Amino acid sequence: MNSKKTYSLVDFPAVGKLYGKYTGQSPSQAAHKAFRKLAKKVEFNNSQDGTLYLTFNIKNLETNKIYKYIGTLVELDKSIEIQIKNKSFKMTHRPVIAKYDKNMDEVFTFIKNVNDFKKM
Repeated sequence: MNSKKTYSLVDFPAVGKLYGKYTGQSPSQAAHKAFRKLAKKVEFNNSQDGTLYLTFNIKNLETNKIYKYIGTLVELDKSIEIQIKNKSFKMTHRPVIAKYDKNMDEVFTFIKNVNDFKKM
Protein backbone atom coordinates (compact mmCIF):
# COMPACT_ATOMS: atom_id res chain seq x y z
CA MET A 1 0.00 0.00 0.00
CA ASN A 2 1.32 3.44 -0.96
CA SER A 3 1.13 5.97 1.80
CA LYS A 4 0.90 9.66 1.14
CA LYS A 5 4.04 11.72 1.55
CA THR A 6 4.32 15.43 2.26
CA TYR A 7 6.17 17.89 0.02
CA SER A 8 6.79 21.65 0.02
CA LEU A 9 7.77 24.14 -2.68
CA VAL A 10 11.45 25.04 -2.42
CA ASP A 11 12.86 28.59 -2.71
CA PHE A 12 9.46 30.24 -2.69
CA PRO A 13 8.62 33.01 -1.89
CA ALA A 14 12.36 33.55 -1.34
CA VAL A 15 15.51 31.49 -1.79
CA GLY A 16 15.96 29.17 1.16
CA LYS A 17 12.27 29.23 2.10
CA LEU A 18 9.67 26.45 1.89
CA TYR A 19 6.06 27.13 0.96
CA GLY A 20 2.97 25.06 1.62
CA LYS A 21 2.44 21.39 2.28
CA TYR A 22 1.26 19.17 -0.55
CA THR A 23 0.49 15.49 -0.08
CA GLY A 24 0.57 12.74 -2.65
CA GLN A 25 1.43 9.11 -3.17
CA SER A 26 4.11 10.25 -5.62
CA PRO A 27 6.15 13.42 -6.17
CA SER A 28 4.29 13.94 -9.44
CA GLN A 29 0.91 13.99 -7.69
CA ALA A 30 2.16 16.54 -5.15
CA ALA A 31 3.76 18.59 -7.97
CA HIS A 32 0.37 18.92 -9.68
CA LYS A 33 -1.17 20.26 -6.48
CA ALA A 34 1.76 22.59 -5.85
CA PHE A 35 1.68 23.90 -9.44
CA ARG A 36 -2.00 24.80 -9.23
CA LYS A 37 -1.42 26.77 -6.04
CA LEU A 38 1.77 28.34 -7.39
CA ALA A 39 0.19 29.37 -10.70
CA LYS A 40 -2.63 31.07 -8.81
CA LYS A 41 -0.26 32.74 -6.33
CA VAL A 42 2.04 34.27 -8.99
CA GLU A 43 -0.87 34.98 -11.39
CA PHE A 44 0.60 32.70 -14.04
CA ASN A 45 -1.79 32.76 -17.01
CA ASN A 46 -2.35 30.80 -20.18
CA SER A 47 0.64 30.29 -22.46
CA GLN A 48 -1.16 30.55 -25.79
CA ASP A 49 2.00 30.51 -27.88
CA GLY A 50 3.47 27.61 -25.90
CA THR A 51 6.60 29.45 -24.81
CA LEU A 52 5.87 30.37 -21.19
CA TYR A 53 6.61 27.69 -18.60
CA LEU A 54 7.28 27.67 -14.88
CA THR A 55 10.04 25.62 -13.35
CA PHE A 56 9.77 24.77 -9.69
CA ASN A 57 11.20 22.42 -7.09
CA ILE A 58 9.39 20.40 -4.46
CA LYS A 59 11.02 18.73 -1.47
CA ASN A 60 9.97 15.52 0.23
CA LEU A 61 9.81 16.62 3.87
CA GLU A 62 10.62 13.11 5.14
CA THR A 63 13.62 12.26 2.94
CA ASN A 64 14.70 15.83 1.98
CA LYS A 65 14.93 14.71 -1.66
CA ILE A 66 14.27 17.54 -4.15
CA TYR A 67 12.37 17.05 -7.43
CA LYS A 68 12.33 19.60 -10.26
CA TYR A 69 9.25 20.06 -12.47
CA ILE A 70 8.18 22.21 -15.38
CA GLY A 71 4.59 23.26 -15.97
CA THR A 72 2.28 25.45 -17.98
CA LEU A 73 -1.42 26.19 -18.24
CA VAL A 74 -3.31 25.50 -21.44
CA GLU A 75 -6.64 27.17 -22.07
CA LEU A 76 -9.46 24.72 -22.79
CA ASP A 77 -11.60 25.28 -25.89
CA LYS A 78 -14.66 24.84 -23.72
CA SER A 79 -14.80 25.10 -19.92
CA ILE A 80 -15.79 21.98 -18.03
CA GLU A 81 -17.65 21.53 -14.76
CA ILE A 82 -16.08 19.21 -12.17
CA GLN A 83 -17.70 18.00 -8.98
CA ILE A 84 -15.57 16.93 -6.01
CA LYS A 85 -17.11 16.11 -2.63
CA ASN A 86 -20.39 17.93 -3.37
CA LYS A 87 -18.53 21.05 -4.56
CA SER A 88 -18.70 22.18 -8.15
CA PHE A 89 -15.73 23.76 -9.96
CA LYS A 90 -15.47 25.34 -13.40
CA MET A 91 -12.18 24.58 -15.18
CA THR A 92 -11.07 26.93 -17.94
CA HIS A 93 -7.40 25.84 -18.04
CA ARG A 94 -5.61 22.52 -17.82
CA PRO A 95 -2.22 22.30 -16.14
CA VAL A 96 0.46 20.35 -17.99
CA ILE A 97 3.30 19.30 -15.70
CA ALA A 98 6.33 17.07 -16.29
CA LYS A 99 9.49 16.14 -14.46
CA TYR A 100 12.20 18.57 -15.55
CA ASP A 101 15.17 17.20 -17.46
CA LYS A 102 18.30 19.23 -18.22
CA ASN A 103 17.88 18.36 -21.92
CA MET A 104 14.75 20.54 -21.86
CA ASP A 105 17.04 23.59 -21.89
CA GLU A 106 17.60 22.86 -25.58
CA VAL A 107 13.90 22.30 -26.35
CA PHE A 108 12.25 25.32 -24.73
CA THR A 109 13.29 28.75 -25.84
CA PHE A 110 11.82 30.64 -22.87
CA ILE A 111 11.50 29.15 -19.43
CA LYS A 112 10.49 31.12 -16.36
CA ASN A 113 11.57 30.20 -12.89
CA VAL A 114 8.96 30.92 -10.26
CA ASN A 115 11.18 33.58 -8.65
CA ASP A 116 11.37 35.52 -11.96
CA PHE A 117 7.74 36.61 -11.54
CA LYS A 118 8.69 38.97 -8.73
CA LYS A 119 10.89 40.89 -11.18
CA MET A 120 8.13 41.41 -13.76
